[in-house]
Amino acid sequence: MKNYLKVLFCLVFAIIMVSAAVDVSAQTRPRASQRQMVVQTVGTAEITIVYHRPNVKGRKIWGTAEEKALVPYGDVWRAGANENTTFEVSQDITVNGQALPKGKYGFHVIPGKTESTLIFNKVNDVWGTVKPKKENDALRINVTNEEGAFQESLSYLFEDVIGGSANIVLAWDKMRIPFNIEVGGTEDEG
Repeated sequence: MKNYLKVLFCLVFAIIMVSAAVDVSAQTRPRASQRQMVVQTVGTAEITIVYHRPNVKGRKIWGTAEEKALVPYGDVWRAGANENTTFEVSQDITVNGQALPKGKYGFHVIPGKTESTLIFNKVNDVWGTVKPKKENDALRINVTNEEGAFQESLSYLFEDVIGGSANIVLAWDKMRIPFNIEVGGTEDEG
């Protein structure tokens, strides 16, 4: 009986030590795609984008499934890595002239070679690979892509922030996916 208790004690002790080592390892090893939060005041609205930043790492990012692109044209993409990318606005805005109510949205993109579709979906708390259902969309718009300088890490940039207007750009590899936001009721203060 004593040997049995010794073996049981050693087994429990070993399990505790392994669990602690795994937990410490998980806490000290950074994720490959780091979390990023970008917050910008535009006029009187606060815009917050939370996403995870994948890196190119020599891979083909944009292209067809046959080309083994990481983000194939025509497929819904979570617009980042890991968890769902979110886009939150503190008041009603317009995106490329179309209304987007105050709220927090799951942000997805359907990339194309020259044009992409942006999806602002009311479901914002799912894992990033869960495809948004069209009936939950708050807004779905098409935008024209641009070619840009090489960008290793996925980035969301706020450009030309003037009064109640700004351009937001999703930039990764050599593609830029821009869209404009406007906040109503703000004066242009330069």
